[in-house]
Formats: sequence, structure tokens, C-alpha cells
Amino acid sequence: MQEVEMPRASWLHALASYRRLLRPYRRPLLWAVLWTLIIQGTALVEPSVIMLIVNQVQSHMHEARARLPLLGFVSITGLAVISILKIKQFTRARDVEADIERDLPALCLKKLLALPLSYHQSENTGVVVGKVVRGNGKIVDLTWNMLFEFVPMVIMIVIT
Repeated sequence: MQEVEMPRASWLHALASYRRLLRPYRRPLLWAVLWTLIIQGTALVEPSVIMLIVNQVQSHMHEARARLPLLGFVSITGLAVISILKIKQFTRARDVEADIERDLPALCLKKLLALPLSYHQSENTGVVVGKVVRGNGKIVDLTWNMLFEFVPMVIMIVIT
């Protein structure tokens, strides 16, 4: 199957349209990105502590035994903090997603209803409504994937 490449102007137009659609949710989305930054930063603590434990055990066997419980406690506490932060991030992102799922279809259908009667007589409006609903679902999926897949990956690449 041959892949068709979209022109750059089309990508820029799609990106501008996506940004315009999500403009009312900019602040909650920025908070979700900030939470992602915090989570990814704290997620680096746990591997660092484990690396420190392994290095200490290899180099100073007797001295490391006294510090192992403390380092283990720090590692477990770090995991607990990361889990709490992820729950907080997930609930914030879920609230934004619920708002988008509620408001965006209503906005699209309001615009569809504002079209002239001649449009509705010439087009199969039921099919158009189905496409609008499906498109709204794709926008929500794209936003969710950006928050939980793309942004964390970019943050980890930048941090490390």
C-alpha cells in the first residue's frame, strides 16, 4: 500500500484547527502538562536510588549495609509519591477529557444547525452528524494520547 503524504500547509492548517478547538481548555491542559513534567522528573529519582544502592553494595560492602534500609525507604517513598502524582494527573486529565467530550459535540452540532436549510436538504445530515461525533472522539483520543504518550516521551528525552 502506498502512503500518501500530506502537504505541509495541510498539516499546519490541521494543527491550527486543533489548537483553535482546544483553546477553551488551554489552562487545564497546561496544568496536565505541568503535572506530567513533575511526574517525569520525580520518576527519575527511583532509578537513581537503585543505581546508588547497587554501586554502594559493589564498592563498600560493610558500610552499605547500614545505608541500605534508608535507600530502600527513599526508593519506596519515591514510588509512592510518583503513584500519588499520577493519580492526581489522571483525574485532572479525565476532567478535561470529560469537558471536551461534553462541549465539543454541542459546539459542532450548534454550528451544523446554523447552516442554511438548503444544505440539510441536499446533504444526508445523519451521515454528517455521525462523522462529527466520530471526529470528536478522535480529537479526544488525540488529546489523551498527547497527554499520556507524546508529552511524557518528549519530557524524558529532554531530561535525560
